[in-house]
Amino acid sequence: MLYWDVDLSETNVLFWWQKRTRKPPAIERLGGGEAMKAPVGLSSRQSGLRSKCRVFSAARTGIHEKGATRPFQTPKEKSKRKKASRFAKRFFLVSPILNDTDGKVVISLMNYLLTLAYDGTNYCGFQVQPNGRSVAAAFQDALEAVLGCRPDIKGCSRTDAGVHALGFMLNFHADTRIPAAKLPLALNQHLPPDIRALEARVVPDDFHARYAAHTKTYLYRIHNSPIDSPFAARYYTKVPGRLDADRMQQAAQYFVGKHDFLALCASGSSAAAHGDTVRTITACDVQRRGDDIDITVTADGYLYNMVRILAGTLCEAGAGRLAPEAVPGILAGRDRKNAGPTLAAKGLFLKSVDYDTPIE
Repeated sequence: MLYWDVDLSETNVLFWWQKRTRKPPAIERLGGGEAMKAPVGLSSRQSGLRSKCRVFSAARTGIHEKGATRPFQTPKEKSKRKKASRFAKRFFLVSPILNDTDGKVVISLMNYLLTLAYDGTNYCGFQVQPNGRSVAAAFQDALEAVLGCRPDIKGCSRTDAGVHALGFMLNFHADTRIPAAKLPLALNQHLPPDIRALEARVVPDDFHARYAAHTKTYLYRIHNSPIDSPFAARYYTKVPGRLDADRMQQAAQYFVGKHDFLALCASGSSAAAHGDTVRTITACDVQRRGDDIDITVTADGYLYNMVRILAGTLCEAGAGRLAPEAVPGILAGRDRKNAGPTLAAKGLFLKSVDYDTPIE
């Protein structure tokens, strides 16, 4: 959060950048006033703060006690004051001076929750990775183009390479005059065509898209036909042999509940290394629509490749190679070799994220 503290008795202005993981910036005295050295993490446009907002006083920034008379200003001083005012209005939201703030103006960044949909085919996942292009990097590029700064973003989940999203949630703190309802339209002008912002809203300052999530729902799509679709082949996994959706539904119900899902966890999982493999699945359903089979899973958390392995296990049941009643034994055995194969990432979608507290 950014604070702009104005001491009206001494007419000094102090800009203070405070972040959870960073120390307050160094302060330099400039001939009667105080100004902030450009903090680490601001863009070059924001760093203009140091040149535009030099020797500050309450008079020069246009902030006065009620009833105070504006002092005489030379044309040069007036020009400097206008530039500083335009800069402050561009980047910060200034709240009114309240009686109980002891003459201090508090400027806070708004917390935005945004719904994102994307085709993950050309990305290495949502999280920024050193080995390829990520959805997060593309989204931050669009934010920088619209806001003039590059705020940190907090995603609700880390999707793997090639995984898609219908309702990915993320939040970020920023200041903009663009109304929340129109923010997706502005961002979509700068996002690649395979990423789209769907909705934005203002949420409480301490809201976190990941930690506030109650459940997340994933969808896995299977095309149960020997012939591919020329239009949707990148959004499903093809299983040519006929699958029995009823047997798959029977097997799916054994996954519902609180279990140790180590048998559905791929190697390399940090959660498995720490023994944190217990999750709660609240719903798991299989539905056939013609040649397509949809598997939806809702849980409070997931292990590495958990949904893709679960879908592979259900396919084994649907093909008759695994009895639905064998699922509890697979989970109890905690052995990855007893579960089904890991299906391809291209059939997996993050469908939705639910939160404990309704978001207005």
